[in-house]
Amino acid sequence: MPTNPALVALLEVDFTPYFDCPVDLTSITLSVADGGVVDDLNGPAGLSLPMTCVPHDHVTFLYRLSPQQLDLPSKNPSRDLDIHIEAVIRKNPGLCTPRLSMTWTTTLDFTLPVNPGFNAAMQPMQPIQRSHRPSQLSISGMEAAQSLVAPAVSRPDSLPALEAATRTVEAPLPELGITMTFCGPTEPIYAGEVFSWTVYVVNRSTERANNPAVPARKLALVALSKRRRNEVRLMRPPSTSGKVKTAADSKELADAVLDENVLHAMQRNSAVDSTEVVCLTADTRVGPLAPGACHVVDLQFLPLKEGLVNIEAVRVIDLGSQEHVDVRDLPIMFVEKRPEERKTEQTRERE
Repeated sequence: MPTNPALVALLEVDFTPYFDCPVDLTSITLSVADGGVVDDLNGPAGLSLPMTCVPHDHVTFLYRLSPQQLDLPSKNPSRDLDIHIEAVIRKNPGLCTPRLSMTWTTTLDFTLPVNPGFNAAMQPMQPIQRSHRPSQLSISGMEAAQSLVAPAVSRPDSLPALEAATRTVEAPLPELGITMTFCGPTEPIYAGEVFSWTVYVVNRSTERANNPAVPARKLALVALSKRRRNEVRLMRPPSTSGKVKTAADSKELADAVLDENVLHAMQRNSAVDSTEVVCLTADTRVGPLAPGACHVVDLQFLPLKEGLVNIEAVRVIDLGSQEHVDVRDLPIMFVEKRPEERKTEQTRERE
């Protein structure tokens, strides 16, 4: 008897603190292509729609997805899952109630285990239970045998199709367990006026039963200015001016004192980009942060020119382990002209 190919889907809806009014979830629809079956498992938990949510709410919905019985012997077990969510924002009841409608499609994989009877057949007659016994036999070689942990356990938030596509072995990146959100100012930015970024820091690490004493995290934030990447100079490049030296006169003819190619290369490499923005907060300390704690800090900047300005990155340093991560996905800084300067330019253009 084959194993049931049904999957359990977790749909998480997170309301950020930027919502300043209640939101009503009116409809959530999941549909599997080619006539799949979707069972709603939210009834016992009391999650029924419509549902009123407020900022900082995090709601998780459970669904059981299974293909039709006629589709089991199909050669292509992949199916498309369509997700549709509708919500009403109660900004001003009776006057302003915008409606949101979100729809996206993802891929599901209803592939059966390689040997579905391995676990059930060995269970009654196995006298010694092993904690790391695999749930199925593997025939895909050494790549699949590198880890006995199921992808659904190691990555519970990923879909089966993404688990099958990420079998390549990559070098692990340092996981600091910290979530950071950078928020720029909502008002216009002018050259010569100080503005601030608001940084929200959350310690996502949790205390475990076997290690309840998790130390608090201490962090440092350092803004890195833009660096020129072509600063390597050739101290003495070969001279190309004049006649070609031969073996006979190589000892008598010296290199040119002033070579036009060398002069051009030195002038090009000696150009230094002007500073666009200066960080006034040289060293920002965060913490100590206990597991699950959050902190808010401000980074102050002074723009020196108009237009699009940016910095290289914001380096997050763990003061306990001395590990660091460079955050490069930062808000866009656009420095505008002052209103009086715009009026002056418009007056000059008219004249």
